[in-house]
Amino acid sequence: MRDEPRARNDTDAVAKYLSAFESVGKGSWQDAPAWLADLRQNAIRAFAESGFPGRKDEEWRHTNLTPLLQAPFVPLVNGVTDAVAESQIEALAIPELWKNRLVFVNGSYRPALSSIAGQGDGITVGGLASVAADGQPLLEQHLARLADPGANPLAALNTAFAQDGTFVHIAEGASLEEPIYLLYLTSTLEDGGATHPRNLVVLSPHARVSVLEHYVSACAAAHFTNGVTELVVADGASLEHVRVQDECLLAFHVSATHGSLGRTANLVSYNLSFGARFARNDVSVALTGENALCTLNGVYLGTGERRIDNHTSIDHVEPACESHELYRGILGGKSRGVFRGRILVRPNAQKTDAKQTNNCLILSDEAVIDTMPQLEIFANDVKCTHGATVGELDEEAVFYLQARGIARPDARGMLTHAFASEVLSRLSNEAARSFLETRLKTILPQKTGV
Repeated sequence: MRDEPRARNDTDAVAKYLSAFESVGKGSWQDAPAWLADLRQNAIRAFAESGFPGRKDEEWRHTNLTPLLQAPFVPLVNGVTDAVAESQIEALAIPELWKNRLVFVNGSYRPALSSIAGQGDGITVGGLASVAADGQPLLEQHLARLADPGANPLAALNTAFAQDGTFVHIAEGASLEEPIYLLYLTSTLEDGGATHPRNLVVLSPHARVSVLEHYVSACAAAHFTNGVTELVVADGASLEHVRVQDECLLAFHVSATHGSLGRTANLVSYNLSFGARFARNDVSVALTGENALCTLNGVYLGTGERRIDNHTSIDHVEPACESHELYRGILGGKSRGVFRGRILVRPNAQKTDAKQTNNCLILSDEAVIDTMPQLEIFANDVKCTHGATVGELDEEAVFYLQARGIARPDARGMLTHAFASEVLSRLSNEAARSFLETRLKTILPQKTGV
């Protein structure tokens, strides 16, 4: 039940989405099986009952959705040819990852622009809609199991409206050496378009793969991306998951990533927020098998009047699991950031080792960060720590560089870049790491301020 009466603008916004579902959303995935049609109907019903989360909802207390509710975002019609999309992608994509790629334009999968090497031998990669039409049993088994539409109104919207997305299955003992590159391009000249990408990655026992999601814009129009990714990592499997949000500064971006780890499974996650006017990233991982290992990394950059919210949750369910978390933010101008990190240690999760760190660098007097680490521990034999720092650049370090002939503005730029690049340096894929380092240098202030 909602914690507050629905505001008038919420009522209007909900009505617009319900109307859009009847006219557009319901017709997506025409060849989908009955269970998926029921799932979508139940999701839009859950959204109609809950509405958008409000400021009295604890998980959204620091997130102001009013600008999002005021815009009449409706699902984008494809309307972009492969040739046009290809020319736009050329300047935005990571070329070194082009070998294994799935390309989506305005929410729709583009086979002509996509190519996956290494299919077969226990490896399945494809568009979610076509996989659903083929009757893939893993889809019914796992889709919307971790990202419950009844628990998150934005996830419910995604479940109802998703036109397409990615399905990845790596069979037991199989591995793919090259990363799977998922490129989501929004290309529109008009304000008010929305896409709802949906991804499902399933790793069977002892499988291994790396997946990189990349969200970009080839437009100067206000648009809304609402993405959901579910990661199922079975016993002994290993997954590196990278999510890069680099959309235009008129965009609204909401994402929810949910993971489940089996015994001795390993998940390494990177959540990188470089763009959008408003961005909220939720990452929730449950360690459901003994000796599982979860590592969450993040970088978020705020310029102008941008808003970037990061909410993480790590649920230690079973004993002897480890989690390590490092998020770093850089805020300048009048930007505002939120970091809320929750670690839950259940009674059975003895021998837990959990560490959470959030560091934020403030580059202007008007930038603001709200940082809220949370530990909820119900076991008595654990090692759990959290730390948060908020501050300006170290003046001694700036002076040190100046003493070696580096101008003060350049010294500040170098230190700012080094602060964020420490997280990127952990990426295992050299091509992705190099591209993102270069992109970071482009976005970050090279002089003073933001």
